[in-house]
Amino acid sequence: MTTTNATRQEPAQSFTLFPQLPVELQRRIWELCLPARIVELDRPITENVTTPCSMYNTSQFNSRIPIAVQICKESRSVALLAGFKQIYDGNFVDSDAPGWKAMNSIKDLWVTPSIDVLHLNYGNCYNVGRDHPSDNPLQFLLWLRRRLGHSTHISIVAPLVLAFNDYQGAEFMTTYEDKNLDLLTEAGGSYLTTLCVVSLHLSLDAALRKEGGMLFGRLGEERVKLVRAGDKTALKAYYKLWAAGPRKALEPVMFFELALVRHESEWLPRVAQWKQRLVTKWVTHNLRKAEAKNNCADIQDPEGIFRTRREDEWRTVLQGNSGPFSDYMRPPRGWAFLNHATDVTNTEHPWVAKVLRDMPCFEPMVMFRLCAEKCYAPKPPRPQHIIGGQGTGRKRHCSV
Repeated sequence: MTTTNATRQEPAQSFTLFPQLPVELQRRIWELCLPARIVELDRPITENVTTPCSMYNTSQFNSRIPIAVQICKESRSVALLAGFKQIYDGNFVDSDAPGWKAMNSIKDLWVTPSIDVLHLNYGNCYNVGRDHPSDNPLQFLLWLRRRLGHSTHISIVAPLVLAFNDYQGAEFMTTYEDKNLDLLTEAGGSYLTTLCVVSLHLSLDAALRKEGGMLFGRLGEERVKLVRAGDKTALKAYYKLWAAGPRKALEPVMFFELALVRHESEWLPRVAQWKQRLVTKWVTHNLRKAEAKNNCADIQDPEGIFRTRREDEWRTVLQGNSGPFSDYMRPPRGWAFLNHATDVTNTEHPWVAKVLRDMPCFEPMVMFRLCAEKCYAPKPPRPQHIIGGQGTGRKRHCSV
Protein backbone atom coordinates (compact mmCIF):
# COMPACT_ATOMS: atom_id res chain seq x y z
CA MET A 1 0.00 0.00 0.00
CA THR A 2 1.39 3.40 -1.00
CA THR A 3 1.17 6.20 1.55
CA THR A 4 0.50 9.60 0.02
CA ASN A 5 1.34 13.00 1.43
CA ALA A 6 -2.37 13.51 2.14
CA THR A 7 -2.54 10.50 4.51
CA ARG A 8 0.85 10.95 6.20
CA GLN A 9 0.47 12.42 9.70
CA GLU A 10 2.95 14.30 11.82
CA PRO A 11 3.61 13.04 15.38
CA ALA A 12 1.27 14.55 17.94
CA GLN A 13 2.78 17.41 19.94
CA SER A 14 0.19 17.24 22.72
CA PHE A 15 -2.26 14.83 24.33
CA THR A 16 -5.39 16.74 25.26
CA LEU A 17 -7.11 13.70 26.79
CA PHE A 18 -4.44 13.27 29.48
CA PRO A 19 -6.47 15.09 32.21
CA GLN A 20 -9.34 12.65 31.60
CA LEU A 21 -7.23 9.58 32.42
CA PRO A 22 -7.67 7.97 35.84
CA VAL A 23 -5.51 9.68 38.47
CA GLU A 24 -3.63 6.44 39.13
CA LEU A 25 -2.63 6.21 35.47
CA GLN A 26 -1.63 9.88 35.37
CA ARG A 27 0.62 9.41 38.40
CA ARG A 28 2.21 6.34 36.86
CA ILE A 29 3.02 8.31 33.71
CA TRP A 30 4.56 11.08 35.76
CA GLU A 31 6.65 8.50 37.62
CA LEU A 32 8.03 7.26 34.29
CA CYS A 33 8.92 10.85 33.39
CA LEU A 34 11.20 11.30 36.41
CA PRO A 35 14.89 11.39 35.44
CA ALA A 36 17.12 8.49 36.49
CA ARG A 37 20.34 10.34 37.22
CA ILE A 38 23.93 9.73 38.12
CA VAL A 39 23.87 11.94 41.23
CA GLU A 40 27.33 13.42 41.63
CA LEU A 41 28.40 14.32 45.15
CA ASP A 42 31.33 16.26 43.73
CA ARG A 43 32.35 17.93 40.50
CA PRO A 44 35.09 16.19 38.50
CA ILE A 45 38.50 17.80 38.71
CA THR A 46 39.89 18.59 35.29
CA GLU A 47 43.43 17.71 36.30
CA ASN A 48 42.26 14.10 36.70
CA VAL A 49 40.39 14.05 33.35
CA THR A 50 42.05 15.04 30.08
CA THR A 51 39.52 17.49 28.68
CA PRO A 52 39.22 21.20 27.85
CA CYS A 53 35.74 21.11 29.40
CA SER A 54 35.39 22.52 32.90
CA MET A 55 32.55 20.01 33.50
CA TYR A 56 31.11 22.46 36.05
CA ASN A 57 27.97 23.34 34.08
CA THR A 58 27.15 19.70 33.39
CA SER A 59 27.31 18.87 37.09
CA GLN A 60 25.15 21.85 37.99
CA PHE A 61 22.45 21.03 35.41
CA ASN A 62 22.52 17.41 36.47
CA SER A 63 21.78 18.29 40.10
CA ARG A 64 18.69 20.47 39.53
CA ILE A 65 15.21 19.59 40.72
CA PRO A 66 13.22 17.60 38.12
CA ILE A 67 11.06 19.50 35.65
CA ALA A 68 8.09 17.45 36.90
CA VAL A 69 8.12 19.50 40.11
CA GLN A 70 7.06 22.57 38.11
CA ILE A 71 4.52 21.18 35.62
CA CYS A 72 1.31 20.65 37.60
CA LYS A 73 -0.02 19.68 41.01
CA GLU A 74 -0.08 15.94 40.27
CA SER A 75 3.42 15.79 38.75
CA ARG A 76 4.79 17.83 41.65
CA SER A 77 3.21 15.44 44.15
CA VAL A 78 4.76 12.44 42.40
CA ALA A 79 8.24 14.04 42.22
CA LEU A 80 8.21 15.16 45.87
CA LEU A 81 7.07 11.73 47.02
CA ALA A 82 9.82 9.95 45.08
CA GLY A 83 12.74 12.28 45.80
CA PHE A 84 13.99 15.19 47.83
CA LYS A 85 16.60 17.93 47.75
CA GLN A 86 18.23 18.17 51.17
CA ILE A 87 19.96 14.78 51.37
CA TYR A 88 22.40 16.07 54.00
CA ASP A 89 22.85 19.37 55.79
CA GLY A 90 26.62 19.50 56.14
CA ASN A 91 26.39 19.69 59.94
CA PHE A 92 28.74 16.81 60.61
CA VAL A 93 29.25 17.75 64.26
CA ASP A 94 25.69 16.90 65.32
CA SER A 95 25.23 13.78 63.16
CA ASP A 96 26.78 10.37 62.64
CA ALA A 97 28.00 11.33 59.17
CA PRO A 98 31.74 10.99 58.50
CA GLY A 99 33.33 14.41 58.29
CA TRP A 100 33.74 15.33 54.63
CA LYS A 101 34.49 18.73 53.22
CA ALA A 102 35.72 19.50 49.74
CA MET A 103 36.02 22.62 47.63
CA ASN A 104 34.40 20.77 44.73
CA SER A 105 31.52 19.10 46.59
CA ILE A 106 27.89 19.55 45.46
CA LYS A 107 25.49 19.98 48.37
CA ASP A 108 22.49 21.56 46.66
CA LEU A 109 21.30 18.56 44.67
CA TRP A 110 18.20 16.44 44.14
CA VAL A 111 18.09 12.68 44.56
CA THR A 112 15.44 10.07 43.83
CA PRO A 113 16.78 7.06 45.79
CA SER A 114 14.75 4.37 44.00
CA ILE A 115 16.13 5.12 40.52
CA ASP A 116 19.23 7.31 40.94
CA VAL A 117 22.86 6.24 41.30
CA LEU A 118 25.05 8.00 43.89
CA HIS A 119 28.41 8.78 42.31
CA LEU A 120 31.73 9.92 43.74
CA ASN A 121 34.11 11.44 41.20
CA TYR A 122 36.91 11.69 43.77
CA GLY A 123 39.77 14.11 43.45
CA ASN A 124 42.88 15.13 45.29
CA CYS A 125 41.56 18.36 46.86
CA TYR A 126 39.24 16.85 49.46
CA ASN A 127 40.20 19.31 52.11
CA VAL A 128 39.61 22.93 52.97
CA GLY A 129 42.95 24.56 53.57
CA ARG A 130 46.13 22.93 54.75
CA ASP A 131 45.07 22.62 58.38
CA HIS A 132 41.65 21.04 57.80
CA PRO A 133 42.09 17.72 56.01
CA SER A 134 38.93 15.87 55.13
CA ASP A 135 38.08 12.32 56.06
CA ASN A 136 37.92 9.72 53.33
CA PRO A 137 35.07 10.79 50.99
CA LEU A 138 34.34 7.13 50.27
CA GLN A 139 33.23 6.71 53.88
CA PHE A 140 30.73 9.51 53.36
CA LEU A 141 29.40 7.92 50.14
CA LEU A 142 28.78 4.62 51.91
CA TRP A 143 27.17 6.38 54.88
CA LEU A 144 24.85 8.25 52.54
CA ARG A 145 23.77 5.03 50.84
CA ARG A 146 22.89 3.52 54.22
CA ARG A 147 20.86 6.60 55.03
CA LEU A 148 18.93 6.52 51.75
CA GLY A 149 18.49 2.75 51.78
CA HIS A 150 20.70 -0.09 50.60
CA SER A 151 18.66 -0.41 47.40
CA THR A 152 20.31 2.81 46.16
CA HIS A 153 23.07 1.98 43.68
CA ILE A 154 26.45 3.65 44.02
CA SER A 155 29.20 4.41 41.56
CA ILE A 156 32.89 5.19 41.99
CA VAL A 157 35.83 6.03 39.76
CA ALA A 158 38.47 3.42 39.03
CA PRO A 159 41.36 5.29 40.77
CA LEU A 160 39.64 4.58 44.10
CA VAL A 161 40.69 0.95 43.66
CA LEU A 162 42.95 0.78 40.57
CA ALA A 163 43.12 3.33 37.75
CA PHE A 164 42.39 2.05 34.26
CA ASN A 165 45.76 3.29 32.99
CA ASP A 166 47.78 2.86 36.18
CA TYR A 167 51.38 1.78 35.61
CA GLN A 168 52.21 -1.91 35.24
CA GLY A 169 52.81 -3.53 38.60
CA ALA A 170 50.71 -1.02 40.56
CA GLU A 171 48.42 -3.86 41.59
CA PHE A 172 51.27 -5.30 43.70
CA MET A 173 52.04 -2.08 45.55
CA THR A 174 50.75 -1.06 48.97
CA THR A 175 48.77 2.12 48.37
CA TYR A 176 46.00 4.30 49.78
CA GLU A 177 43.50 2.27 47.74
CA ASP A 178 43.98 -0.73 50.03
CA LYS A 179 41.92 0.99 52.72
CA ASN A 180 39.22 1.65 50.14
CA LEU A 181 39.01 -2.06 49.34
CA ASP A 182 38.31 -2.81 53.00
CA LEU A 183 35.62 -0.12 53.19
CA LEU A 184 33.88 -1.36 50.04
CA THR A 185 34.03 -4.96 51.20
CA GLU A 186 32.54 -4.11 54.59
CA ALA A 187 29.70 -2.15 52.96
CA GLY A 188 28.86 -5.03 50.62
CA GLY A 189 27.12 -4.92 47.27
CA SER A 190 28.42 -4.22 43.78
CA TYR A 191 29.93 -1.01 42.45
CA LEU A 192 29.65 0.66 39.06
CA THR A 193 33.24 1.71 38.34
CA THR A 194 34.06 4.47 35.85
CA LEU A 195 37.14 3.68 33.78
CA CYS A 196 37.15 6.90 31.73
CA VAL A 197 35.13 10.06 31.12
CA VAL A 198 34.01 11.35 27.70
CA SER A 199 32.50 14.83 27.31
CA LEU A 200 30.19 15.39 24.33
CA HIS A 201 29.72 19.01 23.27
CA LEU A 202 26.48 19.81 21.49
CA SER A 203 23.26 21.68 22.16
CA LEU A 204 20.46 20.18 24.22
CA ASP A 205 18.10 20.39 21.23
CA ALA A 206 20.51 18.35 19.12
CA ALA A 207 20.86 15.77 21.90
CA LEU A 208 17.09 15.39 22.20
CA ARG A 209 16.61 14.96 18.45
CA LYS A 210 19.22 12.25 17.97
CA GLU A 211 18.53 8.60 18.86
CA GLY A 212 15.00 9.39 19.98
CA GLY A 213 16.26 11.86 22.59
CA MET A 214 16.89 9.13 25.17
CA LEU A 215 20.67 9.15 25.52
CA PHE A 216 20.57 11.95 28.12
CA GLY A 217 17.00 11.45 29.34
CA ARG A 218 13.58 12.21 27.86
CA LEU A 219 13.85 15.91 28.68
CA GLY A 220 17.62 16.24 28.76
CA GLU A 221 17.70 16.15 32.56
CA GLU A 222 20.20 13.29 32.75
CA ARG A 223 23.36 15.15 31.74
CA VAL A 224 25.65 12.42 33.10
CA LYS A 225 25.24 8.80 31.97
CA LEU A 226 27.08 5.54 32.64
CA VAL A 227 27.41 2.87 29.95
CA ARG A 228 28.86 -0.61 30.43
CA ALA A 229 32.31 -0.73 28.91
CA GLY A 230 31.48 -3.78 26.80
CA ASP A 231 28.17 -2.49 25.41
CA LYS A 232 29.20 -1.71 21.83
CA THR A 233 25.65 -0.83 20.77
CA ALA A 234 25.37 1.88 23.44
CA LEU A 235 28.88 3.16 22.74
CA LYS A 236 28.04 3.46 19.06
CA ALA A 237 24.84 5.38 19.85
CA TYR A 238 26.86 8.01 21.74
CA TYR A 239 29.35 8.08 18.88
CA LYS A 240 26.56 8.90 16.42
CA LEU A 241 25.35 11.66 18.71
CA TRP A 242 28.83 13.17 18.93
CA ALA A 243 29.41 12.83 15.17
CA ALA A 244 26.29 14.93 14.53
CA GLY A 245 27.65 17.76 16.68
CA PRO A 246 30.10 20.59 15.97
CA ARG A 247 33.01 19.50 13.80
CA LYS A 248 35.49 21.30 16.06
CA ALA A 249 34.64 19.19 19.11
CA LEU A 250 37.51 16.73 18.56
CA GLU A 251 38.09 15.58 22.13
CA PRO A 252 36.36 12.13 21.90
CA VAL A 253 38.23 11.07 18.73
CA MET A 254 40.79 8.94 20.55
CA PHE A 255 38.20 7.25 22.75
CA PHE A 256 35.89 6.22 19.90
CA GLU A 257 38.88 5.12 17.81
CA LEU A 258 39.83 2.70 20.57
CA ALA A 259 36.42 1.68 21.92
CA LEU A 260 34.67 1.19 18.54
CA VAL A 261 37.17 0.77 15.70
CA ARG A 262 39.30 -1.59 17.82
CA HIS A 263 36.52 -2.79 20.10
CA GLU A 264 37.20 -6.54 19.92
CA SER A 265 40.91 -6.39 19.12
CA GLU A 266 42.02 -3.99 21.84
CA TRP A 267 39.32 -2.22 23.86
CA LEU A 268 37.74 -5.37 25.31
CA PRO A 269 41.17 -6.95 26.04
CA ARG A 270 42.22 -3.79 27.88
CA VAL A 271 39.04 -3.84 29.97
CA ALA A 272 39.60 -7.55 30.70
CA GLN A 273 43.20 -6.75 31.63
CA TRP A 274 42.01 -4.09 34.12
CA LYS A 275 39.64 -6.60 35.73
CA GLN A 276 42.45 -9.13 35.93
CA ARG A 277 44.79 -6.59 37.51
CA LEU A 278 42.09 -5.67 40.03
CA VAL A 279 41.79 -9.33 41.00
CA THR A 280 45.56 -9.40 41.50
CA LYS A 281 45.38 -6.29 43.68
CA TRP A 282 42.63 -7.87 45.77
CA VAL A 283 44.62 -11.08 46.27
CA THR A 284 47.82 -9.15 47.04
CA HIS A 285 45.94 -7.03 49.58
CA ASN A 286 44.57 -10.11 51.36
CA LEU A 287 47.97 -11.80 51.28
CA ARG A 288 49.50 -8.82 53.07
CA LYS A 289 46.74 -8.92 55.65
CA ALA A 290 47.46 -12.62 56.24
CA GLU A 291 51.16 -11.85 56.63
CA ALA A 292 50.39 -9.11 59.15
CA LYS A 293 48.36 -11.59 61.22
CA ASN A 294 50.97 -14.37 60.84
CA ASN A 295 48.41 -16.56 59.08
CA CYS A 296 50.56 -17.46 56.06
CA ALA A 297 51.29 -20.90 57.56
CA ASP A 298 47.69 -21.85 56.78
CA ILE A 299 48.21 -21.17 53.06
CA GLN A 300 49.22 -24.26 51.11
CA ASP A 301 51.73 -23.71 48.31
CA PRO A 302 52.08 -19.93 48.72
CA GLU A 303 54.44 -19.86 45.72
CA GLY A 304 51.56 -20.96 43.52
CA ILE A 305 49.36 -17.94 44.29
CA PHE A 306 50.74 -16.10 41.25
CA ARG A 307 51.72 -17.36 37.80
CA THR A 308 53.57 -15.92 34.80
CA ARG A 309 51.50 -14.32 32.08
CA ARG A 310 50.81 -16.32 28.98
CA GLU A 311 52.08 -14.98 25.67
CA ASP A 312 48.65 -13.77 24.56
CA GLU A 313 48.14 -11.93 27.88
CA TRP A 314 51.53 -10.24 27.64
CA ARG A 315 50.81 -9.03 24.09
CA THR A 316 47.80 -7.03 25.30
CA VAL A 317 49.90 -5.33 27.94
CA LEU A 318 52.82 -4.32 25.74
CA GLN A 319 51.67 -4.13 22.16
CA GLY A 320 48.00 -4.24 21.26
CA ASN A 321 46.89 -3.33 17.74
CA SER A 322 48.72 -0.66 15.83
CA GLY A 323 46.76 2.54 15.27
CA PRO A 324 47.05 6.33 15.42
CA PHE A 325 46.25 6.34 19.15
CA SER A 326 47.58 2.92 20.19
CA ASP A 327 49.00 4.24 23.49
CA TYR A 328 45.79 6.02 24.48
CA MET A 329 44.84 5.00 28.06
CA ARG A 330 47.45 2.22 28.01
CA PRO A 331 49.12 1.41 31.35
CA PRO A 332 52.73 2.67 31.13
CA ARG A 333 55.65 0.43 32.01
CA GLY A 334 56.36 0.08 35.68
CA TRP A 335 59.71 0.71 37.33
CA ALA A 336 62.55 -1.68 36.60
CA PHE A 337 62.43 -3.34 40.02
CA LEU A 338 58.76 -4.28 39.64
CA ASN A 339 59.26 -7.79 38.28
CA HIS A 340 55.79 -8.58 39.57
CA ALA A 341 54.43 -6.83 36.47
CA THR A 342 54.93 -10.11 34.61
CA ASP A 343 52.73 -12.06 37.06
CA VAL A 344 48.99 -12.56 37.39
CA THR A 345 46.82 -14.32 39.95
CA ASN A 346 46.47 -18.07 39.73
CA THR A 347 42.70 -18.38 40.14
CA GLU A 348 42.98 -22.18 40.40
CA HIS A 349 44.87 -21.94 43.68
CA PRO A 350 42.58 -23.04 46.59
CA TRP A 351 43.44 -20.08 48.84
CA VAL A 352 42.94 -17.64 45.95
CA ALA A 353 39.57 -19.17 45.11
CA LYS A 354 38.49 -18.73 48.73
CA VAL A 355 39.64 -15.09 48.82
CA LEU A 356 37.91 -14.25 45.54
CA ARG A 357 34.54 -15.36 46.93
CA ASP A 358 34.62 -12.33 49.24
CA MET A 359 35.71 -9.84 46.57
CA PRO A 360 33.18 -7.08 45.76
CA CYS A 361 31.91 -6.84 42.19
CA PHE A 362 33.32 -3.90 40.22
CA GLU A 363 31.42 -3.33 36.96
CA PRO A 364 33.57 -1.38 34.42
CA MET A 365 31.72 1.64 33.01
CA VAL A 366 32.28 4.60 30.69
CA MET A 367 30.92 7.99 31.75
CA PHE A 368 29.41 10.27 29.09
CA ARG A 369 28.74 13.92 29.93
CA LEU A 370 26.63 16.35 27.91
CA CYS A 371 27.96 19.91 27.79
CA ALA A 372 26.19 22.63 25.79
CA GLU A 373 29.08 25.08 26.17
CA LYS A 374 31.67 25.61 23.43
CA CYS A 375 34.59 24.39 25.52
CA TYR A 376 36.34 23.26 22.32
CA ALA A 377 36.63 26.84 21.03
CA PRO A 378 40.21 28.08 20.53
CA LYS A 379 41.82 29.47 23.66
CA PRO A 380 44.18 32.44 23.77
CA PRO A 381 47.68 31.55 22.52
CA ARG A 382 49.94 29.96 25.09
CA PRO A 383 53.67 30.62 25.50
CA GLN A 384 55.77 28.60 23.06
CA HIS A 385 57.43 26.47 25.75
CA ILE A 386 54.04 25.06 26.89
CA ILE A 387 52.69 22.21 24.82
CA GLY A 388 49.20 22.96 23.56
CA GLY A 389 46.07 20.83 23.59
CA GLN A 390 44.79 18.43 20.98
CA GLY A 391 45.60 19.92 17.55
CA THR A 392 43.21 20.49 14.73
CA GLY A 393 44.66 18.00 12.26
CA ARG A 394 42.73 14.97 13.47
CA LYS A 395 39.85 13.61 11.53
CA ARG A 396 36.52 13.89 13.27
CA HIS A 397 34.87 10.67 12.19
CA CYS A 398 35.98 7.12 12.89
CA SER A 399 35.31 4.17 10.59
CA VAL A 400 32.72 2.39 12.73
